[in-house]
This record gives sequence, structure tokens and C-alpha cells, in this order.
Amino acid sequence: MTEKQVTSEVKELEKNEVEILVDKAFANKSVQTLINKSLNHYPSIKATSTDLRALITQSSGGEFTKGTIPVQVLTLVMEELQTVITFTVENAEFKAISHFYGHSSVIEVTQAVGENLFPIVTIKINGEHFEYEWHTNPLYDVNELRSSTQNNELNPMWSKCTICTTVCDTIQGTGCTIASTAACIMACAPIGTFACPFICAGVFALVCYSENKVTCGPGCKSLGFC
Repeated sequence: MTEKQVTSEVKELEKNEVEILVDKAFANKSVQTLINKSLNHYPSIKATSTDLRALITQSSGGEFTKGTIPVQVLTLVMEELQTVITFTVENAEFKAISHFYGHSSVIEVTQAVGENLFPIVTIKINGEHFEYEWHTNPLYDVNELRSSTQNNELNPMWSKCTICTTVCDTIQGTGCTIASTAACIMACAPIGTFACPFICAGVFALVCYSENKVTCGPGCKSLGFC
């Protein structure tokens, strides 16, 4: 088992620091691949888009330490594409993951490595019924990944119930917009960037797509976190 490392709280990056991260993200082939994946769902936008940066409606960045290693997290919101991209820089290693909200009751979470796309999980909600559909891929052990989003292995300072209610409160506070997922990811980044995109997408689906009004306590209990 990997040794647990205590992480610090997220420090919001200054505007110029965010712009530097945005430059790194758009120079990264994995980010380009994720944007093009979403563009394929919107042919009319793809046909007229000459500058991918123009598709960004919101960008935010934060920094924290995992043990002694600095980690930077950038979220890019592209409302026209119904997409949020999370770009993480840890120890000079880049990781790019996207959430695609193209269907009212489905969220697709995908990671790109260069030009290759690896679906990780599809989150489906139908009324009060909610499920993760994990996809086998060479990047992760699916069983370990499934477990990591449902147990307390991420950070000894946080319980799984606290994680869920924290991200749920963030989403409810910012409203059910695509941007709220970005805010959620930033809020839970110290818990573990590995699982944040999956937890945030799942809580977003439950809070925003459920037919019944969901409050964070009962909602997190229904997900099995509390």
C-alpha cells in the first residue's frame, strides 16, 4: 500500500500564475486531445473554432503540497462544450482529465495521455438511482480505483463523509452549473487529486440531476459515504 502523505490546504494562485498554467495546459497534447473529444460532439462549434482558448469561460488554479511535493491544479471550464478539464502538475508530471456533461443524466470522466483517450468512469443517474460504471483501462486498477473513491485511504485528516459533504456544500453554494464542478475540484484537491474528479462528478450528478431535492447529509449517505 502506498504510504499516506498529509497534504496542505489549497492556496489560490494569482492571475498571472493561472495564465502560466493555462499556457502549459494548451501546450500539452493530452489537453488538446480532450478538447477535441468534446468538440466532436458539437460540429458547428468545431467548424468555426480557430482558437481553442476562446472556448474557456472560466479558469482557476490552486497549489498545495503533498508531503514535500508541490502540486498545482488548474480547472478549465468550457460551457459551450459542457466540459470541465482538470490539469494537474505534480513533480513535473502532467495529468489531464475531463468531465463531459453532454447528456442530462450522464457524466463521462476521461483521461488523455497524448493522443490516446482512456474512459475511466461513466456516472449515470435516473431519478433516485445512481451508479458508477467503471471502465477497464491500462492506467489504473479498476478495483483499486473504485475502492479509492469509497473509502478513507485518501488522506488520514479527512473522513469519507467529510469529503462528500465538503464537495456537496461547494456545489450547492455555487449552483448547478458546469463551473461548480471546477469549484468542487479545487475545494477537494488536498484530499487527493486522484479521486477528486470522480467524487465531484458523482456528487454533482446526485445534487443537480436527481428528480428530488437532495441535501448533503442524506445525499452523501445514499452514496455510501456517510
